[in-house]
Amino acid sequence: MNARQFTSDTKRKFLPFVYLLTITGWGIYTLTHDYSWQALMLLVIGLMMVLRNYQLESRRIDEKIAGIAAHSITGVVILNQHQRIDFANKSFAKLIGYTRSQLNGENLTQYGFSTLNEALDKLGAKAHWKGEIKVTNRFGDHLTLDTHVTHYEMGVGMRDRYVVSFRDISRRARLENKLKNLAEKDPLTGCWNRRRFDKELARHATIADRYEASNTTLAIIDIDHFKQINDQHGHDVGDQVLKELGKLMQAQCRETDIVARVGGEEFAIIMPETNVRNAFEAIYRLKETIQSKSVLGITISSGITMINRSVEQSYRMADKALYRAKTLGRNRVCSAEREQVSRHHSEVEDLTVINNK
Repeated sequence: MNARQFTSDTKRKFLPFVYLLTITGWGIYTLTHDYSWQALMLLVIGLMMVLRNYQLESRRIDEKIAGIAAHSITGVVILNQHQRIDFANKSFAKLIGYTRSQLNGENLTQYGFSTLNEALDKLGAKAHWKGEIKVTNRFGDHLTLDTHVTHYEMGVGMRDRYVVSFRDISRRARLENKLKNLAEKDPLTGCWNRRRFDKELARHATIADRYEASNTTLAIIDIDHFKQINDQHGHDVGDQVLKELGKLMQAQCRETDIVARVGGEEFAIIMPETNVRNAFEAIYRLKETIQSKSVLGITISSGITMINRSVEQSYRMADKALYRAKTLGRNRVCSAEREQVSRHHSEVEDLTVINNK
């Protein structure tokens, strides 16, 4: 049954009111003219019949909705006007791991459907809502549910209903996420690729432009003498070095950092909520860790800068700081900002201001 058919059925809800008004008018007219107790009796009986008919009609509609939901292969729940479960079919109960009796009368919020309740609150005069909801069922499975909500206004004296259907699209969502990762991940190192890096750099530059301030640092990292590694040990060993470096960088960085491979042996890290001083210390520790833990004892050079409103300028300043680190002898970190760092006195030179030329 579609929404139009259901609405057509509910037109019958107005008939009892027509009967009620007719009987009430007739009863008032009769009482005011002959004051007959028979007329009063007929009025009472008429009222009782109207109320009974109204009750049966309401029950018939409820049973009709429940009958449709019960035979659906998708998960379906019927919510009352207080957004509590009046009915849940077997498919929905199986989906989230609770029995139908456990679900009866409960609010879906306690099962992780807070997003749905927010959608229902904003539904207003709209009769339909569609969206995806992510929940975790009783067994710990993470589900992505394609959700449809239809709001049925039953009329005066009858309780409104929300008919909600859920279709499990978790497998499709996982596949889409996997394809997205394949499109944005470097296949060799597992780091983000240049495409994702450019997107994140542009996003942080936009934030810096909007608020006229930035607290995100960009670091560009290059492996020292990588060509010699390829020439002496072969490209297979070179690939292993890149994999090892990618793994070490991801292990040392925070989850909020964006670690990307942006070129052959060149990597970049975007560090949100990190000033130049803290970024310098973090990249310096990373440099030391890579040198001590890598099999071939590889070293890196890095240039860091605060991300400003210009993507091109931000990258150019970090690249210029990297070039300075290379010219000063490699295996060091240089900053493009006017900020001196007191730690690591052997590398104070690395933090010398890069003057605008």
